[in-house]
Amino acid sequence: MTAAWLLRLAGRRSISLYVQHQEWATIIATIVVLATSVGAAFFTYIGMSNPSHLPDTLSVLTALGALLIPIGITYFSRLFVTSR
Repeated sequence: MTAAWLLRLAGRRSISLYVQHQEWATIIATIVVLATSVGAAFFTYIGMSNPSHLPDTLSVLTALGALLIPIGITYFSRLFVTSR
């Protein structure tokens, strides 16, 4: 949702780089979302592979990062929008 919101914002503000390369911006945003999802799933799987040591620090930090990064991007991008 954050990536889609940022792409819509770039379209509304007519940011020249986005307007010239809309397809590439969409592809890059999709790759970033997929890569972070796969990374979070992989590190959570590694962290939870030992059932005698749960919850593992790696899986907790990965889950926390997977939750806080999109929220942080949304928060700071909205601060940026309202400051202009």
